[in-house]
Amino acid sequence: MFVPIARSEDASPHAQELGRRLGAIIREYRERHPDVSTFDVRTALHIAAAGEARGDRRLRLLIAIIVAVLLMGVLVAFMIGVER
Repeated sequence: MFVPIARSEDASPHAQELGRRLGAIIREYRERHPDVSTFDVRTALHIAAAGEARGDRRLRLLIAIIVAVLLMGVLVAFMIGVER
């Protein structure tokens, strides 16, 4: 999986704030659990991002289903109109 890394000055204010918050949480966690590895942190961030993406996939699927149903309705209406 390729994750592009944006420079902090290119990031939106929301991304910058979230980055600061995540950094603080990671530092706090590492202070309480000094044995946590960089790999553990990266894996945790990947898990969190995957959970967020799962919600995006569900929304895209729902939108695709709605669009498909609407298109089928238009097609049926067109076919009924052609027969008359």
